Amino acid sequence: MTVDSAKTELVVGGIGARIIAFALDIVFLGIVANIGVGVGALINGSTSGEGGVIFTALGIVIGAYLIALIVTLGLAGWTPGLIILGLRVVREDTLMRAGIGRALGRGILLLPIFFWPWLVMLLVTAVRDKSGRHQGLHDSLSRTMVLNVRHGLDPR
Repeated sequence: MTVDSAKTELVVGGIGARIIAFALDIVFLGIVANIGVGVGALINGSTSGEGGVIFTALGIVIGAYLIALIVTLGLAGWTPGLIILGLRVVREDTLMRAGIGRALGRGILLLPIFFWPWLVMLLVTAVRDKSGRHQGLHDSLSRTMVLNVRHGLDPR
């Protein structure tokens, strides 16, 4: 058995893989949101009539999901989309887990993603990153980077 030389060096996560991972996280968020609506409808008795219970359940479920994303990203370096594509977020200085604070900072910087000029700006900063790490503004400001641990070294 030979040692795979690609596993002995760090491989930066590509922009395409990162976009797909983020899209998967959005799909999972949609699934969770539908579960919240379903739970609210079950509690309320139907989807018609008073919507307060439905929106409360929706808010609780989405909030819990977003908190779980921040915690798993901070403590383990992944979200569901990242782990499916073999990517991990690490601190750029130590290559250790990002931590809750940095994960929260990245998350806050990603919140306005549905405002398309913000999305374009994040993509442009990732494409034009001179370090070669494809860091978007959210990575640069939180001092994190995304590694492809499927094809390279996983610094856990």
